[in-house]
Amino acid sequence: MMWAAIYPLILGAQALLSPLTRGWPGEATTALVLALVVPVAMLVTVPWLSRLAARAMRAGEARS
Repeated sequence: MMWAAIYPLILGAQALLSPLTRGWPGEATTALVLALVVPVAMLVTVPWLSRLAARAMRAGEARS
């Protein structure tokens, strides 16, 4: 489930930061993207998706 949170964040961060990081070494670009994506994923996106999944499972159990 966590990949569903992180993959879109990585793609979005790369797209938004590409004008800023043009000409940077790949390692530096990757470090910047990770420094931004990991905290956002762990503090915002993963908890939100976990609550959403739990709600969906409870709804499924209620219908059974």
